[in-house]
Amino acid sequence: MNAYLFKLIFDVNGTLLDLVPVCKSADEASGEPGAAALWFSSLLYHSLVMTSTEQYAEFPRISSGLLQVLGRQHGRTIGHGAGRGALAPMKQLSTHPYVAPALPRLLQAGFRLLALANLSANGAR
Repeated sequence: MNAYLFKLIFDVNGTLLDLVPVCKSADEASGEPGAAALWFSSLLYHSLVMTSTEQYAEFPRISSGLLQVLGRQHGRTIGHGAGRGALAPMKQLSTHPYVAPALPRLLQAGFRLLALANLSANGAR
């Protein structure tokens, strides 16, 4: 088999990295348990729409804005700083337990691996 005959592209956030700490932080910021699921799906939606319309905003900006909207829906005011603060766990995320053993096996099987994320070089600042 040719080396790198097959390519796999992974989304980083949520697929390779465990977002549980960020979701807990988003729930706390919004004041609504379980709100992080709506926040994250909205985040993915808005990122896709912006990409499709050739616009770009960094992940923290989109995320913070959506947390502010979510807070308003639950009668809570979330300032810009608090919205960005809710993302602090993004800088310390761990991979899911299955990632570390799986990636070398995929490489050994001849896959070329690529990872994509909507983050700047500064990460979640």
